[in-house]
Amino acid sequence: MAALVFRKAGLWLAFFVFGLAAAAGARADEAFVTNQLSETVSVVDLDSFEVVATIPVAGKPAGVVVSHDGSRAYVTSPEGLFFTVIDTAARKVLKQVPLEHGYLGIEISTDDKRLFIADWFRHRITVFDTASLERIADIPVGDSPSGMWATADGTRLLTCDRDSNQISVIDLATLKVVGTAKVGERPFAVTATKDGKRAFVANVKTNDVSVVDLETLKEIKRIPVGDTPYGVAITEGHGFVTDQHAGEITIFDVKTLEPVDTLDVDGFPEGIATSLDGTKVYVANWDLDTLSEIDAESHKVLREVDVDDGTRAFGQFIRKVD
Repeated sequence: MAALVFRKAGLWLAFFVFGLAAAAGARADEAFVTNQLSETVSVVDLDSFEVVATIPVAGKPAGVVVSHDGSRAYVTSPEGLFFTVIDTAARKVLKQVPLEHGYLGIEISTDDKRLFIADWFRHRITVFDTASLERIADIPVGDSPSGMWATADGTRLLTCDRDSNQISVIDLATLKVVGTAKVGERPFAVTATKDGKRAFVANVKTNDVSVVDLETLKEIKRIPVGDTPYGVAITEGHGFVTDQHAGEITIFDVKTLEPVDTLDVDGFPEGIATSLDGTKVYVANWDLDTLSEIDAESHKVLREVDVDDGTRAFGQFIRKVD
């Protein structure tokens, strides 16, 4: 009996030690935040909410997207005429890939195989193979493309054509534009529901968000928001819009399409993204040089962390860490 008790105690101790080791090895998801003026990318641990690394990136970095597998971050540098590839685990720059003009918006396909970069001056989307980093296509769109969004099913890419007051819809099988939808004035950022039925477009000049039916490509609603909406993100129940010049976040109901709340964050809020589980919203504050964490249900600011000078984070900047 004593031997049996000892074996049971040893087994329990083994499980306990293994559990501690697993917990110690667990890592939180991260935010890769571009800081344009300091020419860096800050890596923020979303559990401790501390900066755990700072990566130098030249050329005034602004746009960013993290691959779905979490292994790479891609950063645009509008003044550097290149984009940068970062190994997210090693926290180091792998390569700078040359570009011709001012590129800002950046997005990646759901399978992580293709990278899309918006050419503001040549009015096109440039497509790169992520394995070879070779250019594989240039897709003409409307004037001054900026923000983009790849639908969750991997079939379409939405682009905000800022100076054409429209979004373009690109078929990712053919890499051709298959339709456009008129929206408000100066559309800059776009997101879409998981089912791919609706898009939400932040219109900088008209201070509203266009709701677009992606089956008919018709605008079905304008949601009024604050001054100069810069970015938009959605959870299951609500949409969150960074009103840059108002220093606030407008929150709307994704079903009723009506504003339900505003949240004062001071400064100039710019880039915005949701946590991977949809419970938190993260906002980059340009002139405060901070990243804010917002509870998606209570709409309260939970934490803020100082990052670096000129925080932009325009794009999908949250990294999944396994």
